[in-house]
Amino acid sequence: MARLKESNKTGIVCGETALSYKQWHQLSEELNNEGLRNQRGKIVGLFLPNSIAYAASYFACLYADKVIAPFHTGSTMNELLYTIKHCGISILITTESHFSQIETLLHAHAIPMSIIVVNDNAEIQKKVALYTSNVSLDISIEDELNDVAVLLHTSGTTSRPKRVMLTNQGLLNNIESHCKSLNYDDKEVCLIQLPMMFGYCNTAQFLAHVYLGACIVINPNPFMVADFYRIIEKWGITNFTAVPSILIALNHSNLLSYDISSLKVICFGGNPIPKPRLLDIIRKFPTIAFVQTYGLTEAGPRVTTLPPSRYNEKIGSVGRAIPGVELRVVDTLGQPLEKGAVGEVIVKSNGIMKGYFRCAEETMAIMHGEWLHTGDMGYLSEDGYLYIVGRKKNIIISGGQNISPEEVEEVIATCPGIIDAKVYGVYDDLLGEIVYADIVADSDNNEILQQLKLVCEENLSKYKIPRRFCLVDNICRTYNGKIKRSAKKVDECFDQTDDNDNKFGRERMV
Repeated sequence: MARLKESNKTGIVCGETALSYKQWHQLSEELNNEGLRNQRGKIVGLFLPNSIAYAASYFACLYADKVIAPFHTGSTMNELLYTIKHCGISILITTESHFSQIETLLHAHAIPMSIIVVNDNAEIQKKVALYTSNVSLDISIEDELNDVAVLLHTSGTTSRPKRVMLTNQGLLNNIESHCKSLNYDDKEVCLIQLPMMFGYCNTAQFLAHVYLGACIVINPNPFMVADFYRIIEKWGITNFTAVPSILIALNHSNLLSYDISSLKVICFGGNPIPKPRLLDIIRKFPTIAFVQTYGLTEAGPRVTTLPPSRYNEKIGSVGRAIPGVELRVVDTLGQPLEKGAVGEVIVKSNGIMKGYFRCAEETMAIMHGEWLHTGDMGYLSEDGYLYIVGRKKNIIISGGQNISPEEVEEVIATCPGIIDAKVYGVYDDLLGEIVYADIVADSDNNEILQQLKLVCEENLSKYKIPRRFCLVDNICRTYNGKIKRSAKKVDECFDQTDDNDNKFGRERMV
């Protein structure tokens, strides 16, 4: 931001408000001077929606030499409380709409906090100090946070969420590699729809475009196709990043009269998308390059890119390592496997996290020397393209056979009438685990069930086919679209237990 602080080029847009880089810098500097500069404490929590307030507060924290801990505004108060206590957060920036609930929480637990309340345009509305006499600096935290810029929430679903420490230099390395892999320059106009505290959005969209001196357009509203097209036309959007659910919505939309010719690249990742649906989307928008990516917050986050020129021959792959990133696939002992063999994906780069904040044991479990063990299972082709088959911890072991729930979910999703699916293992005395699937369907009829039976039999080995299909209202997912594996709400089940004729029966779950 330093080299852009006098620039009159439009740097950020949110809704109908557009600010130059100079105006953005001034907002951040004012927030620093009037709210942060003399505050005790190292970590600043941002409980803010996607907005100019978020962007200005982010850089105000950097100007004040603070560490940023952003929260998703959909977080529960219990999640907020846990992280405040775990990280020792003593400064929080939020909006009036969230202030009352947060203040009540902090009072109930007598937690010392300086709260800065801003409006959506980052103007300070008020400052509130709670129990400030109890605030003290923890030297051990200061040491652990040396050179750390941001503490990002992991995108998993564990009951004990962790914060990933990303350093200034690590972020810069990942940003440079990301921009080089996509040939981005300062003429880009990026549309942000995903939560800005999400690792991918934080680095590959938000910070990357500031690094380039390009333009960032934030849509503060929930995704709607018509709004998406209108924003592209109005601001001349050149690139966008999506999760598969957004791509599927676009595939079922009508373009109407909007001009979206400026849009050249859509990056996507986060969770699998069925190959037929992806091919349909690519055919529907022939002038847009759909770039599949792979990464994880702990890796900075970007790891691989699959350029659109390789889709026809590499469909299903997440691409090759971006510049500066090294990949391996290893066995349970950490030994490299031959090409084509499935194992755990490990990553080495200068963008990898410093560790999990105040979680040394968890850090040592996945950091082995310079290598980050991702927990993702996959294989490398002879020419270095990576294929992800599932999560190591999600693997179902049935009769000694390893089954990836993600593989089964992808097959189920290709069946007409199926809206969503979650596959999981259930304890079995004989086999150890058997495969179950929760499904969301657009109707409750035997034709869908028969079609689902055929799709599974044609595409899956018999031991991978779910023994029971449970009809549910919805599949619980995280804010970035990943399935919450621990959550299950069963309404009805369609049982496949007869090994003789492999029929689908039906029964009420009790």
